[in-house]
Amino acid sequence: MLRLLLAGAVALLLLSSQAEAACEVTPFRFLPGSDSDVVLTVTAGSRCNVTIRAAARTSFNSNKISSPPANGLARTNGTAGASYQPRAGFKGSDAFAFTVCYTSLGRPGCSTLRVRVTIQ
Repeated sequence: MLRLLLAGAVALLLLSSQAEAACEVTPFRFLPGSDSDVVLTVTAGSRCNVTIRAAARTSFNSNKISSPPANGLARTNGTAGASYQPRAGFKGSDAFAFTVCYTSLGRPGCSTLRVRVTIQ
């Protein structure tokens, strides 16, 4: 029984690591009050998530896809992120944008994240 549980744990770790390799988000800086550029590299057929981490005294209120991609599907993830999945069989470049609205240091605002995607 223990051997079976260990084999399951190893398989889970391998699947997690394969899923992570299918998506690479280049580190970016989100500053309330300014727009940001984000770069993704995605393996064809995989999904990639972009999540913004809130700074101290910043909370996210809403999120929308403000410019959809031409060669895939972008969806919002909660109030501070988006996911992207390329169209089946597509390899090349794509782009989309999402706009997040927030309250930072007691002041409301919105910023757009422009996402450039390379699908391999």
